[in-house]
Amino acid sequence: MLLHKQMYRHNPPESFGDCHRTVYACLLGKPLESIPNFGEYLIPEERHAAENQWLAEQGLREVNFAFDSSLEHIFEVMKNCNPGIAYILSGTSKNGTNHAVIAMDDAILWDPAQDNSGIIGPCDMNDPNVPSYYWVSFLIPAPWAHVVSPFEVIVRPIELI
Repeated sequence: MLLHKQMYRHNPPESFGDCHRTVYACLLGKPLESIPNFGEYLIPEERHAAENQWLAEQGLREVNFAFDSSLEHIFEVMKNCNPGIAYILSGTSKNGTNHAVIAMDDAILWDPAQDNSGIIGPCDMNDPNVPSYYWVSFLIPAPWAHVVSPFEVIVRPIELI
């Protein structure tokens, strides 16, 4: 794992943070500049589509889980259920913006923020009608990731001899 600090702080409209691409670069052992800056997409659906397309080109998929619990409980679950596995943890940083870090077991392993702002609460969805969650994400190998729909996969029966 390479340890990078993000190039851009989240300070709209002057700049949009690149913590998520930075954790990708760290986890994948790639130079930060080799990962597109998905933070430039202002519309979340466009950002997620661009991330998914890029990950698919790498043969990867990001699997996300929402947690409606305390950070301590998440750390306990991850330590007991997935020991030794690095994961992306997203929530609100001490700067008051959504942020992503790399965690393992019951601790933050690496914070890509320039000021190590960490995670102090769930993501802020900027809408009182939308619940706020912590997010735990894993990058997994997915050779089928380029497939848009499961119906595009051609399934061939096993030939018995």
